[in-house]
Parts: sequence; structure tokens; C-alpha cells
Amino acid sequence: MRIDIFCESGEGYGLGHFYRSLKLIAIFVKLTKLPYIHAITLHNRGDYTPPPLHTLLDSPPSHIELICKNYEWLSTQPEMLELAIVDSYEAQEWFYHRLIQHSQALICLDDTLRDVYPNDCYILNPTPDSKSYFKGYSHLWCGEEYMILPQHIESKPLESAQDSKPTAHNQNKQIFVNFGGVDLSNLSQRFIDLLADLLMSVPVGQCHFHLVLGGGYPHKIAIPKPLENFISMYHNLTPSEFLHLASTCDYALSAGGGSMLELLRLKVPSIIVQTVQNQSFHIEQWEKKGVIYHAKDLPSALSTLESWQENPPKILKQNLKNLNLGSKLESALLRLIKNLVKPHSTTQSLAHIKLNALSFLTLTPTQSQVVLQMRNHPDIAKWMYATCITQESHNAFLANLANDNTKRYWLLQEDNEYIGVGSLTRINLTHRHAFIGIYKNVDSTLSYKGAKILTFLESYAFNELGLHTLHLEVLEHNAQAIAFYKKMGYTQEGILHDFIREVKNSKSTYHNVILMYKECV
Repeated sequence: MRIDIFCESGEGYGLGHFYRSLKLIAIFVKLTKLPYIHAITLHNRGDYTPPPLHTLLDSPPSHIELICKNYEWLSTQPEMLELAIVDSYEAQEWFYHRLIQHSQALICLDDTLRDVYPNDCYILNPTPDSKSYFKGYSHLWCGEEYMILPQHIESKPLESAQDSKPTAHNQNKQIFVNFGGVDLSNLSQRFIDLLADLLMSVPVGQCHFHLVLGGGYPHKIAIPKPLENFISMYHNLTPSEFLHLASTCDYALSAGGGSMLELLRLKVPSIIVQTVQNQSFHIEQWEKKGVIYHAKDLPSALSTLESWQENPPKILKQNLKNLNLGSKLESALLRLIKNLVKPHSTTQSLAHIKLNALSFLTLTPTQSQVVLQMRNHPDIAKWMYATCITQESHNAFLANLANDNTKRYWLLQEDNEYIGVGSLTRINLTHRHAFIGIYKNVDSTLSYKGAKILTFLESYAFNELGLHTLHLEVLEHNAQAIAFYKKMGYTQEGILHDFIREVKNSKSTYHNVILMYKECV
């Protein structure tokens, strides 16, 4: 199975979406010990290029291939996907609805209560009480039980990522400070400047601050000499280093977003400063739950830290201990993965759908034109042996079908909408096998068109004709179609080398064809 993740990260976006997606990938990797996943594709809008997977995850399986793409994916037309994940504040409603038509399952990561998602997608929002904001959805993964948890907390050396080494501070309170992966408003420098101004009036000597700058931090930071013994600065920590450092601290001062959720998981009492508008809802909800302190600005945050030296936040610590974070997410993801990889799961779930199968022998002139236009659509024709069918050859083909018992073609219709064409060719009743072929109506808005057509063909072939085996041919570079057929239970049986010749600008290119088959169960 392949996972496609669509997110935004880099300057202007921050790194929260990328790292939230990364933590979800880590859970999938953990679950793929079975193994299920063979490839992960990260579609990134923005200028951030993540380091290799093995530097981000602990011991990722070698069989998983990670492909990273930086491009404007909102303008693209996705082809058939298996599992798609979107973490975006800018994707519009039409994109989600288009994407769910081209994927077997869609997970939408949400923290701003957007109303743009399709009804049959999976909405993942770990904020308390978020479920009450979504009505009419079939799959809601909402509440603290569905938080995406970091998978590992390891004791990794920090010297390589540390810009200034700490002095001895074993008797001081350790304060973790982070204002996000990018920190465009440069709260990090404002925090240092404020700390310098307050050095004489606030007992900062009782604290040692661990200031973590994210991988996308664009500014040059300066620490005044009087503060050098009170601040250790780190830049671009790995996720494991970030988590380990935070876990060793007594308190934290952080922006909302992904860092706040990781601090909640680590049960570190935290003072949260809102840095962007989209953090407002979940900061408010976690504050209502009594597990964070929300400071309106940096001066009030430092004032709260000062008060915590004398009066530790006992109630907040107790509330953190009582949190039930992420307890349901892994089992929910595992159920989804198993459903996606079951060869017959889609066939069984579509068994109740009634399609109107119109034989090519009975097509009206209007329906005949529908078939021709559907077949010559650029998104369909590019995967065919012949890229264009003329009107004359189409008419001749239909006329010859009446005298050919080895071929059967249907125009499939659901709810008065044409969804595509299915065919059985090279039908051999003696040896009980045939070849299948399908193509979808690109303009249809209905979901799972390919699976519905294929389910009809298999039912007719195995139940009506009593066939034993179905075969198919697919171009080797049509990866999405190959993945789809594998999901539907088809097995690769061979390769026809240089089987198809493509001519462009008087130059010939030869393509391999994959042979696949499926037996009647």
C-alpha cells in the first residue's frame, strides 16, 4: 500500500504540518511490521525540504520508500491513490472532494474546525470537544484519545545541535522554550531581550532556559553576555532530540500547535503563548481542561514562571497525569489499513450497489457518443494502446461485436450517471478464462468508479459465465492502476517486454506491459 501526504511547510507556513504528518508516518511505520506499506509520498507546498527518513524516524523499515516532492499540488489532478492524508489550512473544498474521488480512503488532519471536508472522509482532530463541531460525518477521530503521539523518546547527545553549551545548573529549574519551527515574528529574540531587561528584578538565576530554534528559523539571534550562563541554545534538533530535551525539563514556555501537543504528551507543565490565529481554538480547549496555562504575552508568561518557583502548579500537574492521550488512534489506523489491503474488502463493501449495465449491442446513438468521448479523454487515452479512436473505427467496432462471442462490453450507469466502461475479451469457455478491461468516466463525480466496474465484471465472469481465472494487461508505468489491481486481489504473473510502441515526433519509444491475474475464490 502507498500513502500520499499533502501538506504545507517552510517559510510562511511553519513546520507544524510536516512534523504532525511525520508523527503519523511513524505510527504507520510501527504498524507496518506486518508489513503493509511499501511507499510514502510527501507532497509539500513550500520551500522546506526534509532530511532523509532514516534521520527522522528510529529504524524505519528498509522496504519503505519515501518520495518527497515540493510543488504546487493544489493545481494538480491526482490519479488513483490508495490512502491520502491532507494537513492544510489552504486547500479548498473542491480539492478535498476531488481527492476523495481518486483515493480509497482520505484522512483530513484538522485543528481549526474547517467545514470543507467530504462526509465520508476520516477527520482527525485531537482537541477536546472537537467532535461536537462536526455533524453528519461517518468517521470522526476526535478528542484527546486520537492525539498523534511521538513514538520514541531517546537519550541522544545534543552537543552537535547545540549552539552554546550550558553551565552547571543542576540546582536550577530547567525551562524548555520553543516558539515553533519557523518563528517568523521572532519571539525567540523578544524573549531573550525581555529576559535581559528583567535580569535585575526577576530571579532568573533560579532557572536555566533551553531555547530551541526550529529548522525553519530565519533570523539571526543574539544572546547578551549577562545571560550566557542562563541560556542554552539549540537549533534544528531531530524529533528524538527535541522530545528528549523537553522530557528532562521541569516547565516549558511554548507556542501552540505541534510543540504544545508534544509537551502535553510528555506531561510537562507548560505556559502557552498563541503565535498565530489558527492556534486559538485548541489552546482554549486545552486551557478549559486545565492542562496548560495560557499567557496573553511574553511578560505575563515570565511572571507566571516566577510564581511557579514559589507555588508549583500542582493542580495542572495532576490534570496532566489524568489525560488519556492517543489511546484509540493506533487501533483505528490499523483497522483502516487492514480494510484497505484486504483483497476482497472493496468488492464486499460494493456488493449492495446496483449498477445498470448497458450492453454495447443495445447502445443508442447518444450513448455510443458518450462511450467514444469517454474513451478519447486525454486522462484515459494516455494509458491505452491506441491514444485516439476515430468515429469510423468506433462504428465498425460496435457493428462487429454482434458476431464475436469472445467479447462483451458494457456502459455502466449508477443513479442515472455514466461511471465508465467494462469489458471481457478473449473469453474462452473451454479453459474458463478471459481478459478484463475498464476505463472510468473522468467527468463523473461518484466515488469508487473503478472498483464498482471491476466488481460487476468479476460477478458476471465468475457467476454468470462460470470462469475460473481473469487476466489483464496494464502499462508498466501506470503505477496507480497497478496498485489498484493489487488492492483488488490481482497478482502479477509476468512482463511483456517492449510490447507497446509509442511514436512522438517521429521517434519510437517502447513500453513494457504487466500481466496480472485473479482466480475465482
